[in-house]
Amino acid sequence: MKKFVVPVVCALVGCAAGVAMPAITAQSFSTPANVVPLQAFCERVNNRTLSEAVLRNGAQGFHITVVTGGGTACFERPAQ
Repeated sequence: MKKFVVPVVCALVGCAAGVAMPAITAQSFSTPANVVPLQAFCERVNNRTLSEAVLRNGAQGFHITVVTGGGTACFERPAQ
């Protein structure tokens, strides 16, 4: 009897969760007032072009956020 009840209960719980999932995922939340949207991008650089990329993007208001060992530099600024 136990081998029959456990799978049936699991199936019922799974169906109930499946029915409730669209209602859970449909909720939306407003953006808090202190959150600033950002523009961000990454580009491939090497040691020679890193300083050029920093100067070029810095003139447009971007600041550097990360430089990876693989030669990628990422920049961001507040969205305009």
